[in-house]
Amino acid sequence: MQSSHKYYIDQAFRAKSVNALSASMAMYRSALEWALYEQGYRNGMLGGKILALEKEINDGKAPKWAMDMPPVLLKAIKDIGNGAIHTNGGDIMKQKEIDKTLIELVDVVFAELLDVVYEQPLRRTGNLSKLQNIASKLKL
Repeated sequence: MQSSHKYYIDQAFRAKSVNALSASMAMYRSALEWALYEQGYRNGMLGGKILALEKEINDGKAPKWAMDMPPVLLKAIKDIGNGAIHTNGGDIMKQKEIDKTLIELVDVVFAELLDVVYEQPLRRTGNLSKLQNIASKLKL
């Protein structure tokens, strides 16, 4: 079964590929919400999930990955994603702020987020296991 954040990242890339940039941004916002949900932040909407993470950071109780991914980045993705799907006071021209350059930047930030949350811990665990295995064989 595919994790939900991966589904929305795929949708973001598909939307970007046909130049549907507001749709791409909306999908990144959803991917962020799912990533936080998968990390145990399950109450409220995305803003509430980010606030809960921020509180844990301030209380020194946040997961390690949260120390490497400032909530201000997550808030920016949320705010831009919200702007992509809300009426913005009836001003459709605000959508022009969501351009290819922005989406490419969000691609980079999201790749960093996923690396910090999912990939780094797996690499670290795998590397440690390999080192411990060899160390045990060489132990006198």
